[in-house]
Amino acid sequence: MRTSITLLAPVLTVVSACDLGAAPAGLEEAAAGGAGLVRLGGVDRIEQLTGDFDRERGVPTRNQTGQRAGLWNTDLGASFMHGGLRYYLFGDSIPTAAGSKIECGDAIAVSSDPDPADGIDLRFLTGGDGSYLEPNVPGISHGCFEVPLDGVSVAGAMYVWFSTGGMTGSALARSTDGGYGFELVRQFSTDKFVNVSIEDAGDELVLFGSGAYRASSPYLAMIERGDLETGEVWYYAGLVDGAPIFSLSEADAAPLFEQSCIGELSVHYSRNLSGWVALYNCDATGGIAARVADQPWGPWSEPIALYDGWRDGGYCHYMHAGSNDCDQVNDPGRETEWGGVYAPYVVEDSEQGEPGREVLYFVMSVWNPYAVMLMRTEIARIGEAPGG
Repeated sequence: MRTSITLLAPVLTVVSACDLGAAPAGLEEAAAGGAGLVRLGGVDRIEQLTGDFDRERGVPTRNQTGQRAGLWNTDLGASFMHGGLRYYLFGDSIPTAAGSKIECGDAIAVSSDPDPADGIDLRFLTGGDGSYLEPNVPGISHGCFEVPLDGVSVAGAMYVWFSTGGMTGSALARSTDGGYGFELVRQFSTDKFVNVSIEDAGDELVLFGSGAYRASSPYLAMIERGDLETGEVWYYAGLVDGAPIFSLSEADAAPLFEQSCIGELSVHYSRNLSGWVALYNCDATGGIAARVADQPWGPWSEPIALYDGWRDGGYCHYMHAGSNDCDQVNDPGRETEWGGVYAPYVVEDSEQGEPGREVLYFVMSVWNPYAVMLMRTEIARIGEAPGG
C-alpha cells in the first residue's frame, strides 16, 4: 500500500492506491463494486495444536505441549513472521502442574513448518527448567485477560501488542532476542484498539482494532513503519466525499461497520481475493464471521457465518455441548460448560489457492475443552455486496 498524506488540521485527508494485486479474471465488476464472500464446502479441523491428548480422536497430539513444555493447555495463537520463523502468541495458559485450572500467564511458540496443510510443528520458548517461558513486559502485570495480541517484525526487532488492564487497554513491547525478553515501548490504547490485528503493508503498518471486550465494532489505524516506536498513529475517521480521512486522535476513530459484539479479530490482505478479509467472533452469533472489502476502510461486505459449532461438526465431537449427553470431551469438572469458539486468527503467510478463491488456514480457540484448534476452509469472492 502506498499512501500520500495531506495535512488538513486537525484531520488528514488520505489518497491511497492499493497496488497489492489485480482483480481476478471474471470478477472485475464484483471487485469494483465490493464483492461478498462465499464459503466453498465446509470447515475442516486439521488438528488440536495444544495439549497432550486429542479428546475426540483419542490420540496424542502432535505437539505434546504438556510433556515437552509443561503446558497443559492455552488459547489464542495469533501469528506473525520474524527471523524466518512463524511466531505464535498464546494467551492465558495452564501449566501441567495446575491440572485443568486456568491460570494467568502466556506462552510463545515458534515454527519453521512452511505448510499447515498437514498440521504445524510448534516449539515453545522455554526457561531453564524446560517449562514454557511466560513473556514478561515490565509495566504490564500479565494478569488474566492481559495477553499478547499480535506482532510484527521491524528492523530486526520483534514488536508485540499486549492487552492491559484486564482487556481494557493495550501496550506495545519490543524484543530483540526472539521473544525471550521484552521491554515496554509505549502505551497504545485505552479505547478502540484493545484487541488488535496487524497487517504489514510495506511502508505502512495497518492496524485493525476493537474496543470494549466483545462489545465493539472494528476500527482502523495506520502507522509508518519507521515511526512505530514514537511516531504518530493515524486513525480512520470516516469518509468525506467518498475519500477516507484520518485523524491524530483515537477519539475520532470511526467504525468500519456497525456490529457491536466483536472482541478478538484477524484481518489480512488476500492477493487471491484482491481484498481485505476480516475474521472475528461475535457472541451474538455464537460462531465465527467473515467479511471482505476492497480497501481497509471498506465498504465491507455483509458477514457470512464462516464457522458454526453445530453446522460444522464441532459440538458433540471436539467441542463440549453443555449438558447434552453427546460427548465426553469436556475438561474435568466442567461437564455443564459449553465449548464455544473464539479468536479466529489466520496463520500468517499460509494462504493458498488461486485468483478468486483462497484456501484459508486459521487457528480457533475452544472454551471447553480449553484448547487451540487448527482449521481449514475455502472461500471465494463473488457477487455484489451492499457494504457494511
